[in-house]
Amino acid sequence: MRVGLAAALLLALGLSGIMCTRVADRGRYATAYSTYSAGPQGGRALYELAHALGHPTQRWVEDLEGLPDGAVLIAMGGCLAEQRRPLSRYESERLSEWVRRGGTLMVFGAERYVPEDYPAHLTRVPGQCHRELLAEVLAELTPPDPDAKPEPGDQPAGVPEDVQPEAADPDPLAVPFVEEDLEIWQYGEDEDAPPVFLARAAEGPLAALGGVPMVQPAHLAVGADEAPETLAQFGERSAALALPMGAGRLVLVASASMLTNDALLEHRGGVVFARLLEAYAAPGAPVIFDEFHLGTGGTRSLVRYLRQVGVGAVLLQLLFLGGLWVLRSGRRLGELEEAPVPVPGGTVSYVAATAALYSRTPDRNGIARVLLIRALDRIATHHRVRVRQPEQLIAQLRSIGRTQAADACDPLLLLFAEPTPSEKALVALSKRVDALVQQACTPMTPSFAGTTLAAPPLTSPIEESSS
Repeated sequence: MRVGLAAALLLALGLSGIMCTRVADRGRYATAYSTYSAGPQGGRALYELAHALGHPTQRWVEDLEGLPDGAVLIAMGGCLAEQRRPLSRYESERLSEWVRRGGTLMVFGAERYVPEDYPAHLTRVPGQCHRELLAEVLAELTPPDPDAKPEPGDQPAGVPEDVQPEAADPDPLAVPFVEEDLEIWQYGEDEDAPPVFLARAAEGPLAALGGVPMVQPAHLAVGADEAPETLAQFGERSAALALPMGAGRLVLVASASMLTNDALLEHRGGVVFARLLEAYAAPGAPVIFDEFHLGTGGTRSLVRYLRQVGVGAVLLQLLFLGGLWVLRSGRRLGELEEAPVPVPGGTVSYVAATAALYSRTPDRNGIARVLLIRALDRIATHHRVRVRQPEQLIAQLRSIGRTQAADACDPLLLLFAEPTPSEKALVALSKRVDALVQQACTPMTPSFAGTTLAAPPLTSPIEESSS
């Protein structure tokens, strides 16, 4: 049973590993227009095409700080995948400076990528990508109120409510186009699939193509004082244009549908891309695909930012100088010194510790007994007596002629029976014990009792010789 479960588990792990490998190879979980995706709506084939055309390719997965000069930045977007990260004000300023220094920015269908303060940008008709907000859906489902009166600001003063003011004629090229007015090149395979419109090629590198198929194209808005080069158009409206910005160039295309993997060959997206690179990119210039604003990658950390601006080399130099300073400082310190050995505690510290122990105990009679026993031990050690029992000690001292010490031990023996009720009594007892110990250890003075020895009589030398 266990062997079967183990075999089934290994088989399941193997199959899941093969599936994950295939999914990673195909890039199914990447978003549309991403060069990581090998699915029908991905852009991996375009990435390989740029590499095959002799341009170094790179996927950019961080903010737009540090783009290489003279490179080509490709940004794709559209209705299949909304732009996950909008450009910050700092990125917009750095991108504009990068283009004016000689970079080439090509934007295909990403209406939120180019800011409105650029010479040209992309916009879309509301609802073109079927991304309606909840408030818009509720407004469509709510029937209008026939009794509702217009707001005070809706009608100019002095004009009757039933008279509507005449609207000014807008610029036909400034109003976004309606898809019903465009030329349909091919209908979608499904009923819900959007049709493919044909933008007629104009002047420039796309003139020989005749037309460029586009799905759900955006509107190209150009500044009033700008004179762009029109590359493709829907009637009189631009569908692709190129505009100089300083030493660089801005290329806008209304849609990126022809650049996906499934349309790169059928809709001639590869030819369009190759001719744009040939016309507006330097030979061998790096081609960078922006994946960061499609949702891939992460924000720049402080360490990565410092490393990219060149702080790493400065830190290495400072570290080298710090190492030299440490070596130089270490020479002046001399040889290593051993840690000083702590001085052992002397008699004063021993007495202080013993006094602290005695002060913490409430048994004063026990302290007095310890003091008396230590006193007898000191007397026995002084007179080189081995016995320690009080009665035997006194008898041994008398037997060896130490009567003075024996007489001092008799009061010590009697003190064992006296109580010590207070601290004052303990202090008095210690003083008395010290006096008796001093008496017992004092050297004895010789005293001769009984008969006095008489000196021999003096005799002259003559008497000694005659005798």
